[in-house]
Amino acid sequence: METRRERRRRTTIWVGSYIGLSVIIGVLAGVLWARITPLATYQVASDASASMPERQLVEIVAGDAYFVLIGFVVGIGLGVIAWRWLGRLGWHVVVVMLVGVLAAAGLCFLVGGIIGPNNFEARLAAAGPGDLVPVDLTLRTPVAFLAWPFGGVIPVLLASSLSRDPEDLKPIRPRRAKPQTQTR
Repeated sequence: METRRERRRRTTIWVGSYIGLSVIIGVLAGVLWARITPLATYQVASDASASMPERQLVEIVAGDAYFVLIGFVVGIGLGVIAWRWLGRLGWHVVVVMLVGVLAAAGLCFLVGGIIGPNNFEARLAAAGPGDLVPVDLTLRTPVAFLAWPFGGVIPVLLASSLSRDPEDLKPIRPRRAKPQTQTR
């Protein structure tokens, strides 16, 4: 029989492993975000002015769109992992999942911002005529962070509401009583 201390130790290891996995995935997601996001560019003219074609204006929000897309997919994945690893914790799995997913989102934002282009003003000032200067990789709206926990909650919610309760001892289908044969 497992003692309370052993259960607590095992749970702590699983929770720590989940948070560690979330950190690693957040860093990898930040690298992915920096690598795949198409950024709008300003073109420097000979009179040192910078302009952006109309088509490029749409790509101003590309950083947000890709962050949301990556975050939703990563959130779903981390939600599935949280339920598989920690589903026995009950409602605490939601708290642990949210901490992990938000840590991944924050690290994705930080790593992507470091790897991607930044310090737009300095790059624009140093650019010569005809140079294309991409905008900074950043989020223009903080609401993009909500896609991450939303994606993470979906599998936890579905699994908790559609799976069988481990404390329910009743069988799903009651067994039929076997007909007794009479012996003479």
